[in-house]
Order: sequence, then structure tokens, then C-alpha cells
Amino acid sequence: MVAPTGRLAASRIDANWTPGDTLYEPDKAGAVTAATGTNASFLFAEQSGDQATTFAIDYDHTAGPTLVDPNGERMIGIASGLEPMMARTTPATTQDTAPGHLASLLPARSHSKEWDSGVDHELLETLPAAEQARLRRLRALDIPTDSTPEDATEGVPTAELEVQTPDGRLTPLGELFDEPEQFARSSLESIEYSLAVEAEMRRVTDGILTARTDPDIQPGDVELMGHAKWLANRYDEYAETRPSSAELAAAREKRQAEAYRRRIRPLTDLDADRHDQVSQMVDRLLSDEFDRVVEIRKSRLTLAIALAKRLHDGADPTQALLRQADAEATDPGNILRVGNVRYTPVKATRGRFSTQGTILRLFEDTHPDIKQAGLLSDDTGVIKFAIWKKSEWDETRPTPDPTDDGRTLIRSHRHPELHEGDVVRCEDVIKRWYNGDPTFETRRDSTLTIVERQMDAASTSARILEDR
Repeated sequence: MVAPTGRLAASRIDANWTPGDTLYEPDKAGAVTAATGTNASFLFAEQSGDQATTFAIDYDHTAGPTLVDPNGERMIGIASGLEPMMARTTPATTQDTAPGHLASLLPARSHSKEWDSGVDHELLETLPAAEQARLRRLRALDIPTDSTPEDATEGVPTAELEVQTPDGRLTPLGELFDEPEQFARSSLESIEYSLAVEAEMRRVTDGILTARTDPDIQPGDVELMGHAKWLANRYDEYAETRPSSAELAAAREKRQAEAYRRRIRPLTDLDADRHDQVSQMVDRLLSDEFDRVVEIRKSRLTLAIALAKRLHDGADPTQALLRQADAEATDPGNILRVGNVRYTPVKATRGRFSTQGTILRLFEDTHPDIKQAGLLSDDTGVIKFAIWKKSEWDETRPTPDPTDDGRTLIRSHRHPELHEGDVVRCEDVIKRWYNGDPTFETRRDSTLTIVERQMDAASTSARILEDR
């Protein structure tokens, strides 16, 4: 297929003045419609995607080895499916075995070729003058007159190339590096990135070690190895002055003793009479007569120190006792009565408190995630509660056998099944509010303990029969 009109200038012309991208395929282009001793016509087809175009090309033997398209444009050489440098086998425009007219015009290559920059001048001289000028013009479009070596580039020399330094100034590479040619094949972005990284490393390194910290370093020089050496020297100096383990233990005991003396100082500063009064008040708070809490979870010393501080603040013994009793009744660290939960501040304990009471009523399951819910009461009030299923958990670990995908149960945390009438101690439960009334619910660290189990009627009758 010969390149159509308008695209001939883009065709590359080889040393034999034959378009290198022209193809002549009789089996695809169509049969020769006429073959005589004068002219010959060919039917060509061009395929462009899904669209096919058919056009006719005439061979004019009077103008030499040229092809003429329907517009009158002359095309060079004979279209062939062979490579341009390969020898022609049979004329493409005849039906017999005799050599064609173009073959008679081409002398033997081995004897008549005189190459000058790859051009066959003898073949060029056989063409008309107008055709020679046309071919030279096309040849000039194909071969550049002034070739540029691959390793040569035009533009600013590398040493004069300006890059932006980390401080924002434009500086030529020749002023930054002794050998700027090392960046001849690097982009501006990569050069500026390497400068920024180097500046950041220098800034960090300068902060680690300078001549001010090591006399062996010259002013302006920075050395990380010297910094490591400096650290090693400082560690050796510290090891020499560091006290022994016995000395550290003695100092620790001394600090603990001093802290204990500061803690009990309110008691030691009291006279003998006041000290006896404080001891008596502590006994009253811890006795069964004090019914404002279920249980005080404090030691005698802690209560005595708190009462002594109140006495030092100017309160008389009776006032000190009453104020301390009010504080213990709403302390979330103690086991509270149900009625005092409303007034107990739980901010310091992250919402947690402890209480104890009797199960007054159990509700039906109203939520799939709730195990049990009901009312807890004592002689001071009633409070709603909810036991969540997620507050129960199992701690497991993989089995020692690597082929076994199972797990071994280490411990299990379960809340007991509650019944109406059971006396239950609820520890570390969360305080909530519902319709203006306090409630509580369980968490993973909550604990429910049945202090006393309510016996049903059958068990009570059996015990009475056994007693008889």
C-alpha cells in the first residue's frame, strides 16, 4: 500500500530513494487491471480501523521508476512488501517472467553504487531534474543537517544553574558545590530536596554536639561519633558518683519514714486527753451502733487522723464526730446504705460505689442484653438495678498443643443468679439516674455477692421437720 497524498512528506526515504513505509500487496490490494508495454494501473486499498478506502494508482514508465496517484502526485519506487534493502525478485507490474522496465533502468548494485552519505547518485542521475529536486527536498526533511550528540544539551551550564536553598535564596550550583557537574542529569526538584535534607541533618547534628561541648572538636565542626564518645564519658562519670544499692534502699526507707511522720503529725501534736477522745470517737464509728453505713472500709489510723485534723481546725469533739459521720455515710469507698446513694459524690471514683440491700423485686427480661433487673431495698430506701450480660467474661489462653485450635479456660467471672429476698452486696457498680432517681448497673469489674440467701417455703418446712 502506497502512502496516500498528503502523507508522503512524513514517509522516510531510504538510501535507494524508496519510501520505507510503502507496501504493495497484490493479494490484498486487488489484481492488476491492465499490463502493457506502456503504462499499468493498480487498484490499492487502505484500511484505517473499521473503514476501508480504495483508490487507483497509475505507473508511468516515461518518468522513470515513479508511481502517479489520481491527483497527479508522483511517488518514488515500486511498492513492495519486501524490505527496502532487499533485492527485487519479480516485477510487480507484469504478468510474465521478463524483467520490467524499471529493472532495466537499475544497474547492478555491486558495480554502480557510489555512496555519499548513503545516497546512490547514479540512480539519482537517471531521474528527471524536477524529480531530483523533489527527492532532495524530501531527503532534507528526513535527515537533520546539524545533528546533536546524545551527550550534549543546550541551555544554562550546570554550574550557573540557580536552585532555591532552604533559606529561600536562589544560588548557582557552582557556589554551593565544588563539582556541580554531578547534578548534570538531576532535576531541580531532586537537587533542592537533597539540599533541604542536608540542611535538616546539619541542624539536628549541630544541636547534638558542637565545639562548646567537646574541646577536641574544632569550631564549626560537628561529629556524631564524638557525641557518642562524650555520652560514654558522662555515663562513666555518673556511674562513679551513683550510690550503691544499699545506700539507695536506706534512702528509700528514710523517705518513707519521713512521709509517715508527716501523716501522723496531727495525732502526735495532740495532748493525752485529746488523744483519748479521738480514740473513743473512732470506736464509736466502727461499732455496730453506727448504722449510717453498712461497713466503713477504713483503718483506725485513717479515721483517727481525720478526727484529729478536725480538732486542730477548731471543732469540739462532738462536732468533729458528727461531721466525720456525715462524711463516712456518703463516702463511695464504704459499703453505703441504699438511701445514701442519692447523696454520694462519685466523681473521684469514676462513677463507682458499693452498697448492700435485699432484692425486693425482679423484673421480667425487658432487654436481650440484660441478665437480670429489679429493685434493691433496705430500711432507708429503694433503688433500681440492672445486671448486663457483657459484664460477665471468661479469661482464656491457647492450648499448649499447636495442632489444637481450642483454648484453655483460666478463670470465669459470672454474677450469681439472684432471687427475691436475697441479701446482696454490690461492689464497684456504676451510678446512673432515671427519671430523677438514682440507679446502678454492673460493669466488667463489678462484683455481686449474696450475703444471705432467702429460703423458699419448702426448705423452711423441711428444716422445721428436722428440728422436731
